[in-house]
Amino acid sequence: MTLHKFVFSPTGGTKKAAAFLCRNWGGKENNIDLTTETSPVVDFKPGDLAVFALPVYAGRLPPAGINRLQALKGKKTPAVALVVYGNRAYEDALLELKNTVNSLGFRCIAAVAAVARHSIVDSIASFRPDLQDSEQLSAFFDKIQDKIRTASNQGFQAPEAGNPGSGTGTDKTLDFYVPGNFPYKEINPVPLVPELTGDCSSCGACARRCPVKAISRDNYAQVDSKKCISCMRCLRICTRKARSLPPEKLQPLAARLEKLCSDRKENELFL
Repeated sequence: MTLHKFVFSPTGGTKKAAAFLCRNWGGKENNIDLTTETSPVVDFKPGDLAVFALPVYAGRLPPAGINRLQALKGKKTPAVALVVYGNRAYEDALLELKNTVNSLGFRCIAAVAAVARHSIVDSIASFRPDLQDSEQLSAFFDKIQDKIRTASNQGFQAPEAGNPGSGTGTDKTLDFYVPGNFPYKEINPVPLVPELTGDCSSCGACARRCPVKAISRDNYAQVDSKKCISCMRCLRICTRKARSLPPEKLQPLAARLEKLCSDRKENELFL
């Protein structure tokens, strides 16, 4: 039995939440980094479990992350949908991931909306996920494994993929509700492109590790704004802090979000 973790985590918060969730697995793991693996192919075996972990950007999932799952073919493999958001709201993202997972031949049996540090405004949820989150998420994973064992012992089948947005399948035995709307909200990305403003050492890490190849490898100051998804990886990994966001765009956004996101939001668990 293998736990396959598919994680799209440009700044590390989603990866950390996925690690906390699965820390009690104790068996073989296959970790797939969706920021580098653009078309992963896995031969799923009986007894395997898949965890899909993606961040929430403006209430939806990043298309780059969803597109990289399309080559996968589940074999009614039990799966967990995990979305990670910056203490504001996850809106339609969790329903979108659940429906996507089911459409690929997996059977989503549990879902989580977890909180991590905001990818753009560092002061929001700056230490999340924390120890409290870790304990809650790992305890929930134990319940997920109990659900799988119970279903196996009773001969139940995990739910078939239903109509998008319905939250139900043809076999409702193991299905469950998650909030969200279908059709999903329109994707309106935040137009924030980090700029090269400091002392660049020309190490090239930003260009090599950009998950959508938006930074030119010939000129690190050149960023394709149509490709950029404002994930902030380039800004976070620059050891010289040579990249930053335009203050005239960042400051109004930070002021608005800090008002909306001042209270601690708790992880939401669905089984």
